Amino acid sequence: MRTTLTTDCWVLHLNGGYTLAISIYQVAELINNTPRLSIPQAPAHCCYLISWRNKLIPLVDYQTNSSSPDSDNIMIVKFSGDDESILHLAFAVTSVEKHSVNDSDFSNLFSTPQHQSKLPFWSSVISAFQSNGRASECGSKSESKKTTYIIDMKHLYAS
Repeated sequence: MRTTLTTDCWVLHLNGGYTLAISIYQVAELINNTPRLSIPQAPAHCCYLISWRNKLIPLVDYQTNSSSPDSDNIMIVKFSGDDESILHLAFAVTSVEKHSVNDSDFSNLFSTPQHQSKLPFWSSVISAFQSNGRASECGSKSESKKTTYIIDMKHLYAS
């Protein structure tokens, strides 16, 4: 009998419609209504810093219109740096939910090139999983597969 591994994670629904998963142990805090400090000439997805616990942290925000944020919810995520120091990233989120992922949920998205051109963070993706979600079409409920990406925080932080 094969044993399947189950991992608990937080699924972050980001501005722009993207969905990422992080370990439950990587969450530092969920904060609201934090002022954003503009970074001139920064990439569009990371053109703000926020102040959190006397630190300036990059804010990853994939919204299409930077003048009016879709959400004031920000998830602070912690991870280890190359020198074992603790680094932080902030993500603008529309919602957050807890999810358990099984080995069987993981999908082979890396063989499909269309994902590479559509995801702004594709170079940081290390894995993905698919889960069933409810979608409403013309008033009827139907099952749909939703793809959630697992990313390399160090790579995203450095880019």
